[in-house]
Amino acid sequence: MATALADGSQTTDSRLIGSLELPNRLSLDAPSVAVTWQWLLATVYSNPPSTDGPSRAIDRSQAAAMAVMFLTVWLIYMADRLLDCRRLDFSRDVPGRHRFANRYSRILWPIWFGMLAIDSSLALRMLDRQLLFAGAGLMGIVLLYCLAVHGSRWLQGGVPKEFVVGTVFAAGASLPIAVAEFSLPLALTTCMMAALFSLNCLCVAKVQRCSDRQQKTGSAILMFPRLASRLPLIAGLLSILAIALGCWGLIPAAISAATAFSAAGLLGIAWIIDRERSWIDAASCGPLADYVLLAPLPVLLLANWL
Repeated sequence: MATALADGSQTTDSRLIGSLELPNRLSLDAPSVAVTWQWLLATVYSNPPSTDGPSRAIDRSQAAAMAVMFLTVWLIYMADRLLDCRRLDFSRDVPGRHRFANRYSRILWPIWFGMLAIDSSLALRMLDRQLLFAGAGLMGIVLLYCLAVHGSRWLQGGVPKEFVVGTVFAAGASLPIAVAEFSLPLALTTCMMAALFSLNCLCVAKVQRCSDRQQKTGSAILMFPRLASRLPLIAGLLSILAIALGCWGLIPAAISAATAFSAAGLLGIAWIIDRERSWIDAASCGPLADYVLLAPLPVLLLANWL
């Protein structure tokens, strides 16, 4: 009876973990995180509460920017994954999301081109000219980076892309606000977001360091081995810094809370990765590292409720 119960529990756990990993394999987690933070920034900087009460509704232009952001991030991540599959040795250790992309590449590529057409149409029709040009410039940087990484074996093994990805991700999320009105608090917010997203990438790299080593894929965790053991400390310091900046009034309280909560979540994940737990395996910590970045959602709900 005990064995049957244990087997049933393991089956339930494996189904739950599989459900959590599905958005990651479909490349839906990163776009969701991007839109969530862009929503928070729009609420805090573009739609502050009025004297008559909360005024946090997202207007049509902001909704369009979020839709374009979601599709653009999905296109970037899915293309990067599909291009990675060309060079990976699938007889060795390969992350589950890459195995999924390789298995369904014949389906995913046509979908990718269809989403590219939709995204381009939305951007050209819905975004104002200033934001469109700024977004095209940032997209140019992303394309140059992708061409460099996927076109050079040396760069594939020698560039710690976590910091580049984290910084560009933060810049993209804050771009609509920066184009409308740039400010010191927004600059500090973007820097905090860049640090947070880079930390997220480092946690994922820590999860898949064995695969990266076998595939000769560059990562900061492999280039700086001591960094892996210090991620919980870095996450804790980032959480404290976010709280301090919020208390000093240098960044909005909602941004401070969301960053602190996300960093605290990454602290826990970074700590769990190297420790065996019956209820979770290290590979599942990668998708979880993305889910903790959805902290703006409860912050927004709480702000609207208050």
